[in-house]
Amino acid sequence: METVTTKLRDFVVEELLYASDVDELGVDDELLGSGLLDSMGAAQLMVYIEENFAIQFEPQDLTFDNFNSLSALAALVAIRS
Repeated sequence: METVTTKLRDFVVEELLYASDVDELGVDDELLGSGLLDSMGAAQLMVYIEENFAIQFEPQDLTFDNFNSLSALAALVAIRS
């Protein structure tokens, strides 16, 4: 069974990133702070998470810190699940 982090990483790598070095994307690498993910990508990621993990984000969840790494997103999914 895939973990939440693995599912998130697969989506980000396959659907949102176009860089050649994405195989090296770690769970704690900065997504927003490094510029790997822009605001449109963050919105797409939010929709993916809501649809695939059957959760609804609250306004206070939509922070830079919560969307800046795969591990932070996985923790947020765990809280909202």
